[in-house]
Amino acid sequence: MASPVRGDFSFELPLLAPKFDLPDSTSKSEEIAHDNDRYRQLVSRKFPFAKNLKIITSEAKFLYEGLKVIHKSFEEERFLRKFVKVLLINKNIEDAKALTDQLYSQHQVYAQIQLVKVLISNGHIEDAKPIIAQISDDDQDYALFKLVKVLLSNKHIEDAKSIIAKITDNAIKAMAQIKLLKALPTEENIEQANAFINQIPSDKKLEKAAVSFKLAKVLPTTKNIKKTKKLIALLSDVEYKATLQVKLTKNFPTAKNIENLKSTIADVSDIEYKARLQIALTKISPTDENIEKAEELIDQIEESKGLDTAKALGDLAIVLITKKKIEKAEVIISKMKFYKTFVKLKLAKIYPTTENIENAKKLINQLDDCWDLEKFPAQLGLVKISPTHENIEEAKRLVSKAEFDCFQETLYLKLLKILENNTLLPT
Repeated sequence: MASPVRGDFSFELPLLAPKFDLPDSTSKSEEIAHDNDRYRQLVSRKFPFAKNLKIITSEAKFLYEGLKVIHKSFEEERFLRKFVKVLLINKNIEDAKALTDQLYSQHQVYAQIQLVKVLISNGHIEDAKPIIAQISDDDQDYALFKLVKVLLSNKHIEDAKSIIAKITDNAIKAMAQIKLLKALPTEENIEQANAFINQIPSDKKLEKAAVSFKLAKVLPTTKNIKKTKKLIALLSDVEYKATLQVKLTKNFPTAKNIENLKSTIADVSDIEYKARLQIALTKISPTDENIEKAEELIDQIEESKGLDTAKALGDLAIVLITKKKIEKAEVIISKMKFYKTFVKLKLAKIYPTTENIENAKKLINQLDDCWDLEKFPAQLGLVKISPTHENIEEAKRLVSKAEFDCFQETLYLKLLKILENNTLLPT
């Protein structure tokens, strides 16, 4: 029998296990965690109002970079007032208050209304009242109108009434009263709404017709609909007239209203606006005749104005998608030179099949980064529909790469809002 092999074979180990560093997933994770913790401290020190956001646990670096970009913006206050909405997604009330107190004029009013909305929605009406009392703005009537909507949506009827009494503009006051009427349809509220409409000055025909339509929408009596039609007919501007007729016909799609709208559209001279109105008509009445007329007008935009028609074609395609005319929509999409991604995203949003999502993703990936005005927002739209790690990381890459003034700030805010609202992210 052969003797067993003996000896020190340690000299062979370098051949068996060469000395190079293998990736250590544990150390990599620790490095990411350490990096995130460092940026979390930076956020807490430089932007303390954001220190309690959910995304800070995993996206502190992206959050810090976004806030840094906003801080450098010449429109910093406008973006910070919108950041208040990010804070309120997961009810960071105290942080939202702190940031709101740092803002001025209409930016503060905007933030205060968002704050009041969340407070009232969560049953903290007493906490909201001091903030309501602080609201002052050059356009205070509109701010008060928005407050009325917030109060009524949470069934604070008496508080809403007291706010309506403070509104001075008759048209805005009438709109607020109509909101009250919708929440509490009493004879007194009906009479009050009509009284406010009648008090709108005669030189404000457009406002009067628009508010009358609001009343007819809430209280669709024959009398209110007839009154609205009469006021619309008095408008001298054919484009305004057509716009209100679109709204009226959308809510009351009778054959007569559709024919009246067609007649008014025919009188519109601006071909671009005419096409938009025809697309709106097609949404109300998606007949082959209306679809063909919309296509014809879109073609005329390019012929007469030399303008690209991608936006108009996209609007028409979206109308067809919502009406389940998918094949026809695909034909329209094929004519588009730009912005196909947005239409494909709309299709994926309405019909979120794996195929539709992948088709939208494929189209976005085919775009070069230099097509930033289309590719970057489209990627955010994809994240909303499909918040996978891959899609989020690509969105972060694109947002960090954006260059135009205000464009990057807007993208940062939108993505931060999506991420903060994403329940799939770690808490």
